[in-house]
Amino acid sequence: MAYLGTPPGPMLQDAVDLRGEVLQRLRGRHYRPHELKDLYLLLGRLQGVLAYAALDLGSADAP
Repeated sequence: MAYLGTPPGPMLQDAVDLRGEVLQRLRGRHYRPHELKDLYLLLGRLQGVLAYAALDLGSADAP
């Protein structure tokens, strides 16, 4: 929801930072087994936000 009402720069940085934290937890296996599905769901949603942002900013090829 913040995506629609805030400047893209800070919101994008927050999404990138959060994605890094989620990936770090997954790679380091720092989660409880019942948290795994939520971490993957969060990661997918963050990727979606970043993909839409890349399209909105005119950088469809951005990772």
